[in-house]
Amino acid sequence: MRPLTVCAVQCGPSSPNTRENVKALLELTRDVITRHRPDIICLSELATTPYFCVSPDPAWFDLAEPIPGPSTEAFGVLARAHRVHILLPIFERTEAGAHYNSAVLINADGGLTPGRLPDGSLVSCYRKTHIPATFDAQGVLRSHEKSYFSPGPGLPVFDTVHGRIGILICYDKRFTEAWRILALRGAEVVFNPVASWGESAQSVYAAECQVMALYNQVFVVGCGKAGEEVLGFPKTFAGGAHVCAPDGRMVATAPAEPWAVVVTTIDLDEVWRVRRQKALSRDRRPELYAPLTSAEPHFFPGRDANDRKTLTNQIADADTPIVSFSRPRNVATERISAVPQLGPE
Repeated sequence: MRPLTVCAVQCGPSSPNTRENVKALLELTRDVITRHRPDIICLSELATTPYFCVSPDPAWFDLAEPIPGPSTEAFGVLARAHRVHILLPIFERTEAGAHYNSAVLINADGGLTPGRLPDGSLVSCYRKTHIPATFDAQGVLRSHEKSYFSPGPGLPVFDTVHGRIGILICYDKRFTEAWRILALRGAEVVFNPVASWGESAQSVYAAECQVMALYNQVFVVGCGKAGEEVLGFPKTFAGGAHVCAPDGRMVATAPAEPWAVVVTTIDLDEVWRVRRQKALSRDRRPELYAPLTSAEPHFFPGRDANDRKTLTNQIADADTPIVSFSRPRNVATERISAVPQLGPE
């Protein structure tokens, strides 16, 4: 048996004051660690800021910070004091001026655990791979993430003293290819910090976690933001703190309330028992999957040419940054050969 105690915290509404947000998160995280003694604790997407991507405004770039930086250093002190891993999602700014929706894994020595990309290069954190521009039922653009974030360089796995983990952030969860790549690279647990809202978001997210755990034979730890923020427009985040087993079972869940916590102990050996019973990786047919990497990225549900043309134009608009900011937005991917302040892992 390889026990691992995981914890997901449904972060509640945040203010534009990052310093105060971090202070509150540190107090909450310290309390959760003291009461539950998890091995890994995960916070929700963009944990140190409000969800500001509801309109294009360059002032929000002031909230971005480097990795390592003030937030990672503060949580590093906490991780080292309690010998715990902390998965901290933040708004990242690189030295080159690029901005990312990121999640950093802080190890029990207070340093950064690097991720390894498929080509073997190291990265300091996970950077959200798929950047949304989503519309509501009336056709109004509600998520302006393309105005703020560059897409990340790939899908790293993170080796810890407990096992190998993967990270996907929010919208990434809708791309089944990303899950499969992490599973094929040996991830045993995939953490998924999110910030989503909508009438069916709560029930859909629980189903997504279970299905992806089942189809990829991994543990999934979902961690959704909860509570109401009025920035841009009033919205109630759906929460979603779930732990799902590699056979699709919902192991533990929390009510969709701000700051609710789910804690449970899982057995990582279960991943390999399930994979032996149903060897999905053995029975794959990769020679048939070339269309997944086709240069034709969009599918068209429209019934006629006019519908398809309308959808094509809408997609083209969504693929273009909504505004042109004066801040540098270098979209070149950053890869590093070494990560500063690494612990012994």
